Amino acid sequence: TDGARLMIVDCFGYGLTELSGPVKYAPFIDRQGGRIGCSVPESSGLILDLQGLVVDSFGFGCFSRYGKWLDDGRIVDLYCTGLEIVDPWSCTRAVIAPIPSDDFGCGAGLVQGFENSVLWCGTTGLYRTDLAGGETMLLRNACNSDYLSGLSVDPVNRTILSTRMILRPDGQDLHVSSTVVLLDENGRLIEECDVNW
Repeated sequence: TDGARLMIVDCFGYGLTELSGPVKYAPFIDRQGGRIGCSVPESSGLILDLQGLVVDSFGFGCFSRYGKWLDDGRIVDLYCTGLEIVDPWSCTRAVIAPIPSDDFGCGAGLVQGFENSVLWCGTTGLYRTDLAGGETMLLRNACNSDYLSGLSVDPVNRTILSTRMILRPDGQDLHVSSTVVLLDENGRLIEECDVNW
């Protein structure tokens, strides 16, 4: 989305389809169910089919920018209170893993992980939460000046792609740099990708 339109690009990057309907923010996709959830400020949330037609609605603000539809139909969200299971129709949220109190922000990335888990990150580290039992494990420690932002998973090779943000004081200025990194499923660095960032 560019804030005014919701676009779908095919996997080869050739086809670009603009979905119909009102302005959409924070889209999240249910691949199994063929539907997209998104916010329509300042009123409600909408459920769209993959052609952009409205098929259902729910309360506005029931999920945040990191909302994800899981393969089993549940919605998880990373919000300032922590990792939450969300019911958008009743607009209820249950925290299953709190964000550490020393985290600088409200999370930096969320993705469905391997098996029945989600991976999420903040300025304190990369975490894996088991959705069956709610156990959370710190995979990669971080600090407010060196952390991961954004997550993508390759389920076949069981690897994680992310951006490593590095903030360093430079006199009166703050020098911010970033690199694209490839991690194994346990958060260990495999390589820093040579990308013209």
